[in-house]
Amino acid sequence: MGIFSKLSKEKIRLDRDVFDSNGVDMHSWGDVQSIHPSPTRSGFNTHHRTLKDGAQLASSVAGVLLPPVGMAKNAINPVLAAKSLRSTVHHVKGLKKIKSAVRSFQCDGDQVVHQTIASVVLPAIIMKKEKKVRKKCTASTVVLSPLVSLEEGARSVYKRATGTRSKQRHFHCEILTTHLVLCHCGLAEAIVTELWGEEEMTHLRAMSSNEAGPHIFEKMSSM
Repeated sequence: MGIFSKLSKEKIRLDRDVFDSNGVDMHSWGDVQSIHPSPTRSGFNTHHRTLKDGAQLASSVAGVLLPPVGMAKNAINPVLAAKSLRSTVHHVKGLKKIKSAVRSFQCDGDQVVHQTIASVVLPAIIMKKEKKVRKKCTASTVVLSPLVSLEEGARSVYKRATGTRSKQRHFHCEILTTHLVLCHCGLAEAIVTELWGEEEMTHLRAMSSNEAGPHIFEKMSSM
């Protein structure tokens, strides 16, 4: 097991078992099996996932425990920050396009769940991504960056202490994930494709909800 993978596992363990008091089971995402066949092409990009986990671990530590490090990262890597901002803006545009055409998607699954995704889950994801854009724009300025880092660190600690951290996002993710794996839904597939990409969506769709949930949850994050 690589160092990034080990660090990621330990970070997740600390998050779930030590810091959080919200009672959300981060291992459970509906606990249902997929009706979809596994794709014949190569599997989910676990190498990319492992490297990304390592980067997120460093970012999490910098943002919560060492805010100045997050500020320095923004100042030293303006090209990477700009690329990340463009990517998030692109996702927001794509998600809004899906929302504008929400009535056109076919679905053979639970229609109550489908409508919940259309009217609650999708707007919530868009709101999170728009918040992410605003935060990145602010954090890119040298003057305001330390304030953003301190605010985000304090907010994370407060949510952990009060037991509200990730509750709503977990709920929304479980709805989206179980619907994705349990039926043929163009809306759920479009949302996950926008977040991960088409090939990755086909692999996630074929997983159990407990396997796919953490991946989708990550992309729904406002961090």
